[in-house]
Amino acid sequence: MAASQNHPTPRRRILDYLNIHPSELKPTLGLSLYLLLGIASVVCLKTASDSLFLSQFDAKRLPYADLAITALVGLVVGLYLRLSNRVSQGRLILWTQVFLILNLLTLWHLLRQEIFGIPALLYIWVGIFTVLIPSQVWSLAGTIFDTRQAKRLFSLVGAGGILGAALGGQFASRVGPRIGTENILLATLGFVAASSVIVSVLIGEWSTPAARASGGSNSSNSGGSASFAESFRLVRSTRYLSLIAAGLFFSPSSVHW
Repeated sequence: MAASQNHPTPRRRILDYLNIHPSELKPTLGLSLYLLLGIASVVCLKTASDSLFLSQFDAKRLPYADLAITALVGLVVGLYLRLSNRVSQGRLILWTQVFLILNLLTLWHLLRQEIFGIPALLYIWVGIFTVLIPSQVWSLAGTIFDTRQAKRLFSLVGAGGILGAALGGQFASRVGPRIGTENILLATLGFVAASSVIVSVLIGEWSTPAARASGGSNSSNSGGSASFAESFRLVRSTRYLSLIAAGLFFSPSSVHW
């Protein structure tokens, strides 16, 4: 036993270097992968929606679509906050993902019918999707980690977003031309479906105080799962998380013209 303590394993050295408790490894990796898939889907859908919009409308119409997104995001976030006070975060995220998958299937079908105006509808829908998906990742992270853990681990979770942006960009540029722009929506369903599986695992094992206690987490929360609003306040009050959120919101996902 003394020898093992004097000569830690490579896995233990990595965990010590990253300042991760062994019980925190799986949820940290799960959330990082969840954010990776979420940002990858955002980049793919943003690329497809921009291209389809500009194929039917000129660039002068983009500001009007952006104004519509701004107005609708406020309504959607307000509705989401109300639902988060009545439904558990995990269940609400899963329901939202199922709803988004159905939306993607519907929009893909309408695009194949070549109905006028659908690219504009898709552009607005993707704008809302872009705001909602990363927010869900951080709200779920708020139910798993307490504030002290968040300060240590959220930077590692955020690294998944950087990898996701690279993955989404490569997927859209390499796979998109082969399968067709509108079919990117169908391909992105795989990212969203995989996210649903990850969310189910995270909810089942780490999102409740009892589950965290049995997993050896050093959480000090005693009030149960954090609400979406509480998670939003955590992001807003932490400078590093605010910079991550601002970067995701303002950074361009691709070059279109």
